[in-house]
Amino acid sequence: MDRQDQQENQPIQETSYNPESQNQADGKKCKSLLKGKNRAILIAVVLGFIIVNVVSCNKSEKTPKVKSNAEEVSQETSDKKNGYEVEGTVVVKVDKGRKRIVIREGIIGIAKGAFSDCSNLEQLTIPSSMRFIKPGEFSDCVGLKKFTFFSDRLGDLGDLRNFLPENYKGEIHIIIPNGVKSIGEEAFKGCSGLTSVTIPNSVTSIGSAAFFCCWGLKSITIPNSVKSIGDYAFSCCRGLTSVMIPNGVKSIGHGAFEACSGLTSVTIPNSVTSIGGYAFFCCWGLKSITIPNSVKSIGSYAFSSCSGLTSVTIPNSVTWIGGYAFEACWGLKSVTIPNSVTSIGRSAFSGCSGLTSVTISNRVTSIGEEAFKGCSGLTSVTIPNGVTSIGRSAFSGCSGLKSVTIPNSVKTIGEEAFSGCSGLTSVTIPKDCSVYNYAFPPGCRVIRR
Repeated sequence: MDRQDQQENQPIQETSYNPESQNQADGKKCKSLLKGKNRAILIAVVLGFIIVNVVSCNKSEKTPKVKSNAEEVSQETSDKKNGYEVEGTVVVKVDKGRKRIVIREGIIGIAKGAFSDCSNLEQLTIPSSMRFIKPGEFSDCVGLKKFTFFSDRLGDLGDLRNFLPENYKGEIHIIIPNGVKSIGEEAFKGCSGLTSVTIPNSVTSIGSAAFFCCWGLKSITIPNSVKSIGDYAFSCCRGLTSVMIPNGVKSIGHGAFEACSGLTSVTIPNSVTSIGGYAFFCCWGLKSITIPNSVKSIGSYAFSSCSGLTSVTIPNSVTWIGGYAFEACWGLKSVTIPNSVTSIGRSAFSGCSGLTSVTISNRVTSIGEEAFKGCSGLTSVTIPNGVTSIGRSAFSGCSGLKSVTIPNSVKTIGEEAFSGCSGLTSVTIPKDCSVYNYAFPPGCRVIRR
């Protein structure tokens, strides 16, 4: 048997692996293999070894850290100290005597029954890594007063109330982790028990219906980083009492604050250029609104049915007031339509029964159908020179109207334009003006000039 055969038949000796000593040995091999006449042959023979280990010759690189048994034991001890036990990444048991439990990041689930009989628990915090919780898991936590969840969306978890005790009256607080750039569509939709949300400065957009029907939400601070508020973002948040929209937001989406009936004040910054349709529809508690000079258009139904609204300031920047924009704002007493506005949409101020005076700008060319219908508090109206048409039922039902001035520029007066204006006894119109059926109430004398 030659020397080579002897070497091949030698038994393999088991040795313990030491990463530090192995790295040092690999380093010496790297240096020795790269020296001498036969380095090309040696490189070819052990190429795989050199490729893997030449990196370890560089002292700036570190080998991947593997969690040791000691570290795992330490984590287990830490979890127990915090009041719960973990198998893998799932909480399987909690300390029933604890009043406060904060589950660490990295945990993705809670085993069924882990929180049974935890009546002493008052505060519970869930990490953003959480993905699996059985409905009713916290139903035994009858002493729970505050539930905090770190997340940028509920995903498959659904309404957090599904996990809490029946008729839970405590706080539900959402903390969106720093670094999140956008709150997605329907992220917290239908989370009716949500009472407060913390949005970090990293967020730039709030998606459509992100907080739709979060009835319990009482306050919201939107950071300056946010540039857009999506359609129906806070729709039906009836517990919301005030909102400050930060400077930087350019548009308020369609129905963004629709049916926020508890909303009493809104601050709209100078950065906003458009207010979407239905943006504040049915915000009954809203008392006053100041629209900044940056806004160019007020969408259809934007402030419709804001019955508590007593005053509104429309700036010179607005060129268009959409249909039904201020419909049924019963409390509105006066309105000035600035010179920048060229048209008043259909039913824009219809049903504003408390309106006693209105000033229409000289640049308005048309008054839409039913624009001021049912404004029974109006006593006089001056239609400016420049208006060419008065739409159908534009002032219908304005029973308090006693005088109206119609300029020579008006070419058409629509059907029933002034019907039901029982206080109107006479009116003067241009001689070449076309007047449709029932434009004026019975008994009203029409004089052509």
